[in-house]
Amino acid sequence: MTASYIETLTRDGLWIYDKKTQDIIDMKNVNPYSFTSNPSDATDRFLVLFSNPVKSGLNDIRFKLYLYYNDKKVIVKQLTENNLGNKITLFDLQGKQLRSCVINNFPEMKIDVSDLERGVYIIQVSGNLSASAKFIVN
Repeated sequence: MTASYIETLTRDGLWIYDKKTQDIIDMKNVNPYSFTSNPSDATDRFLVLFSNPVKSGLNDIRFKLYLYYNDKKVIVKQLTENNLGNKITLFDLQGKQLRSCVINNFPEMKIDVSDLERGVYIIQVSGNLSASAKFIVN
């Protein structure tokens, strides 16, 4: 894998996260990056990041989760295998829990919210690695 013209990026840089090896590769310093692939490798093995990921310990990597609303679904992106089994909870603005589910897919999970009225809701993603709250508009 080779990256060209990294110095022209307007962001922090370019990092590749290899989900299989759990390596973070700074493409400014390791270019090209070589890897071995097998037919059994998961699809979407690599994440491309333009902000420096925060390391809080060996193999404990925290990425920002991206949550947004589209076509009557809440879409959670940037999930990794480490997030499997974590919990996603949807609340209204009064704090009433409307829905709860377990993350069973990565790098993306969709939650059907077609039965909810228009409004602002809070999504909480919590579990063994991280917890975050986001607002969505239905």
